[in-house]
Amino acid sequence: MQFFSKLFELKKEIDQFYKAELDRFEITDTQFFLLNYIDSVELASPTKLSGIFNISTPAISRLSRELENKRLVERFRATGTQADYRLVFIRLTPAGRDKLATVNQALEELINTTEEDAMVHKLDASRALINTIQLG
Repeated sequence: MQFFSKLFELKKEIDQFYKAELDRFEITDTQFFLLNYIDSVELASPTKLSGIFNISTPAISRLSRELENKRLVERFRATGTQADYRLVFIRLTPAGRDKLATVNQALEELINTTEEDAMVHKLDASRALINTIQLG
């Protein structure tokens, strides 16, 4: 039970770490992960996204409508001789690609800054330990 408690605490810390940055770009963490996944695949259907993210197809439809209203994604139907015109797919718009690149860059900078801060903190702790040893 303690393992799950620790895992849940870690998840909360990660969520808080990203939330402020994602809020700045007016997207939720679920929208962010959805945009990243859609960008990484050739065809993204609501049914496939539902299975990948383990949320209902209506919830995926709602999320994709929100992203469509922000002009970050668009829905389309496959074309061609063998296409099933009943199937709807979702892809990023150029604005969606630009926003995703900007958010990913900001998160990478945040992570790098956090890692640098952690290294500085470790260095300061090491210096303090060395000073204590030298004085003692």
